[in-house]
Amino acid sequence: PRLARDHGYLAEVALSEGDVATAQTQAERALEILAIAGALTTKPSPDQDLEPPKPEPALQPELGIAHQFQRGWYLYLLGRVNIAQGQPEAAIAMLELARANTAPKSDLPLCLSILQTLQKQYYQQKDYRAAYGVKLHQRRVETRFRLRAFIGAGEIQPQERPQASDRSAQTLLSTEIQASGRQGDVEALTYRLEQARYPLVVIHGPSGVGKSSILYAGLVPALAKSFPEGRASLAVLVRGYRDWPDEVNQALAYALQQQGSDEGIPPAAPIDQAALIDRLKTLTEQSYRQIVLIFDQFEEFFVEAAELPQRRDFYTFLIDCLNIPYLKVVLALREDYLHYLLELERGFDLDILNNDILSRDYRFYLGNFKATDAKFLIRRLTDDAHFYLETTLIDCLVADLATAIGEVRPIELQVVGAQLQRQNITTLAKYLELGDHPKETLVQNFLSTVVQDCGAENAYLARLVLYLLTDVDRENRAYRPQKSREDLEEELDLRGAEYETEQLDLVLEILVGSGLVFLLPDIPIDRYQLVHDYLVSYARRETPAHLLKHLNRRQGG
Repeated sequence: PRLARDHGYLAEVALSEGDVATAQTQAERALEILAIAGALTTKPSPDQDLEPPKPEPALQPELGIAHQFQRGWYLYLLGRVNIAQGQPEAAIAMLELARANTAPKSDLPLCLSILQTLQKQYYQQKDYRAAYGVKLHQRRVETRFRLRAFIGAGEIQPQERPQASDRSAQTLLSTEIQASGRQGDVEALTYRLEQARYPLVVIHGPSGVGKSSILYAGLVPALAKSFPEGRASLAVLVRGYRDWPDEVNQALAYALQQQGSDEGIPPAAPIDQAALIDRLKTLTEQSYRQIVLIFDQFEEFFVEAAELPQRRDFYTFLIDCLNIPYLKVVLALREDYLHYLLELERGFDLDILNNDILSRDYRFYLGNFKATDAKFLIRRLTDDAHFYLETTLIDCLVADLATAIGEVRPIELQVVGAQLQRQNITTLAKYLELGDHPKETLVQNFLSTVVQDCGAENAYLARLVLYLLTDVDRENRAYRPQKSREDLEEELDLRGAEYETEQLDLVLEILVGSGLVFLLPDIPIDRYQLVHDYLVSYARRETPAHLLKHLNRRQGG
């Protein structure tokens, strides 16, 4: 193995000097030595026909180390040789072998180099789906080893449940929530929901403060470990409102399924309001659970049900839920829609809430960061990721991010921070080189990076899809509608867009993978949604006519 390593160094030097033939010879020789060493570590048994070869114990540890730390390196060298020889298909095959033979915990720098090179090769061959798959894998590795200071536009994701003997995933989840500055909020919400005097919690705040993230990656996992009065908690997360009884029922089935319950089979037929209430009541009475219905992005309910008569059935359902013991309701919505809840005080019995649904007892404000807190958070996140920023850069960045009242939106901090790290901007001088409006430039670059991942042939289609995932309501407020694949195709066709089905498949897959767009699984049809209101104005900067002109010109060419 030591001799193999020497040949590996010689191959590395030859590549740096442009001597491709020597590099290939040396890398192949290194692999041959490993293979020979492997053969020598096994000695034949006395009766080869009856017994397998027995390993030579003295040589096994050294060979194991060589395979763990060196084999991937030699394969990576050969992959680079293939690139230099103009053999992209052979290079991709060799790099995939190198990837399979290199564990990030054994050699993290090598693993990342392999992934970066492989991603570039796939992209150059216009295999954008494979290229983006490698990019996502690299992102997961960087997140796992805390090399990424910011999460970008996507939500903080709940981690997979660890094995009983492995607490690392649980620790990672806690770290991400703490890094978002929201651990105290998760604990306060969990405490409220364990108290009988809080049948309702209304989480409200401006767009982009992280309401969805705190629910999905904070509150839901926390409730899994909450046992009010000895009852297990069942968190039911609802994210769609077109047919809200069915949405609630499907979310309930999914939550039960996650807990391993036999009751978690989604019914084939739609459910009516009375049957849904009966099902919820039965579950609380017979399974010794406390159920927490969590309605995320609840402002969308008021967009779907634009008139008061359309909303009254849900209000009746809500009151029925609040009057069932051990059934709690959480409503999370933008603060500019908060006043709609006052409709419940007209014509409904709100004794359970002391006839004051917007009382401070039931509201939970989730706000932006103060500028001083934002500075501390940026320093903490970047130091943990060994991405060190000048203090003057942090001061200038927070000043650019801060609103007129000195607050910083968490979503904007995450998006700008992610692009700052992607462009490796660590000094104030490099930040100011971005122009007169560096913050806006970074956000546009963030979106452009995702669009570029779709490939030059699909870039205008990607921008058009992002535009179509925005709209304005009757009061001329921009918002993020949920649209199915069929909705998007219909709008593209109506506008005369020229595209192939495979192109739209690829664009949606990459937009979802990037975190810019939610995929909301549903029965009978999935829906898509732009991830944050904050990004709506950026997605609408180019007009559909302009995008269509360029899209159709490229398709026609």
